[in-house]
Amino acid sequence: MNRMFDPTVFDNVKVVFEGSVYDLDLEGLIDVTGRNDIMDLSLFSRTYRVRFRLKGSNGTEAELLLGADLANLASEILEQSGPVPGCTLSVRFAFQTGTPEISCAEAERLIRGIWGEEYKLTQQVKYSFGERQALYHIQAELHFHRLFTESLIEDIPELLSHVMLTLQQLDK
Repeated sequence: MNRMFDPTVFDNVKVVFEGSVYDLDLEGLIDVTGRNDIMDLSLFSRTYRVRFRLKGSNGTEAELLLGADLANLASEILEQSGPVPGCTLSVRFAFQTGTPEISCAEAERLIRGIWGEEYKLTQQVKYSFGERQALYHIQAELHFHRLFTESLIEDIPELLSHVMLTLQQLDK
């Protein structure tokens, strides 16, 4: 008889994130603009991404990225001793501007004001070369330094509240 595996930490956290985001969509607060659930067979890793924006926004979007690599998945499935299995989490914010230097500095100030200094923040500026009036695409990403485990699931509503506040501030 085949034995069915229990869902992994990744699966459990993904379900709660997905449900929480779609609840915001059902409440009419956001529009979900993209979702990917990827199993990378060459790296034996899992990635879940969900992208959304506030209803009536100027195009500013947030994306939650949840990931689990082979080491985390295998240690949990094989019930190996060692560190508690978990998944990585990062949050991306994307917006457009005509003045990247000012917008990046302002985005960092706003994000740090909401999230604090403890998380790594990176920003990328992209534009299409040769356009007459360049519109710059800014992507700011917060990287969390610890693994996200099932014990942190209760923090998801507060995390989403921070994401919503950040979207409101960046969208102005």
